[in-house]
Amino acid sequence: MHDLINDLAQVVAGEICFKLEGNKQLKNSEGTRHSSYVRSLYDGAKKFEAFGHMKRLRTFLPFMLPNDGVCLLTNTVLVDLLPKLRCLRVLSLKGYYITVLPNFFENLVHLRYLDFSYTAIKSLPDSICALYNLETLPLRKCWLEKLPSEIELLSNLNHLDITGTKMKGMPFGIGLENIANAQDAWEAKLIDESGLNGLQLKWSTNFSNNTRNKAVEEEVLNMFEPDRDLKQLVIENYGGARFPNWIADPSLQNLLSLDLNNCRNCKLLPPIGKLPLLKDLSIRGMHELNKVGIEFSG
Repeated sequence: MHDLINDLAQVVAGEICFKLEGNKQLKNSEGTRHSSYVRSLYDGAKKFEAFGHMKRLRTFLPFMLPNDGVCLLTNTVLVDLLPKLRCLRVLSLKGYYITVLPNFFENLVHLRYLDFSYTAIKSLPDSICALYNLETLPLRKCWLEKLPSEIELLSNLNHLDITGTKMKGMPFGIGLENIANAQDAWEAKLIDESGLNGLQLKWSTNFSNNTRNKAVEEEVLNMFEPDRDLKQLVIENYGGARFPNWIADPSLQNLLSLDLNNCRNCKLLPPIGKLPLLKDLSIRGMHELNKVGIEFSG
């Protein structure tokens, strides 16, 4: 039955879909839109000969088998093949032992999904920031040390997955307004990211947006509890009605600077007096705040 269903699927897909099995080159055409293949221990240039004719390819997708170990990919794919596939919407290099990425992504401006999870890359090329259509960027358990400084230019990016990736820091300018629930925040687990010195949590300035939900934003901010080494914290345009307990917890014993900007729905301040080393405090745009009391004692 499985073979019959597989044969039926191939008939329906026709020449639109291309599936590469092992080293067997299947029939292909210039009209192919979607491609997939199972990774090998070493994927050399011969394996991808057919892809050079697929100028309108939308999907480049390798599949990982459960027992896959470290897999290698020929540099020919990165340097010669991928820059020519200008119509790609989905590109995955998941699981390959890639340490350096060529700076060619300005050629792939139609990309919506880009996956570098389980790779050995330490940095992303600056041309990543030209992908203004990019919506999803999985970077799970890779060796990435930092994100490009201009990643905020990716205005359509609504899913950035860095689960298990121990980065040294996050660039300023990454907004949080597209988080739909606390699960994305929980997977980030900032409390496990030791050595994080500065953190800016920023939402959209549009408080009239119907998608804003006070309860969700409160839950999300609560999940973004940072490591106790944090020295600088900025919370901007937060739409919740209250701050989580961790903001002024004595465990943040190294916090030197706190900036609460435009958190207009919050009626109470956190117990700031419990922060033993706090030197710089800025409170702006808290429209609902009508009383300052014992929270400053400590």
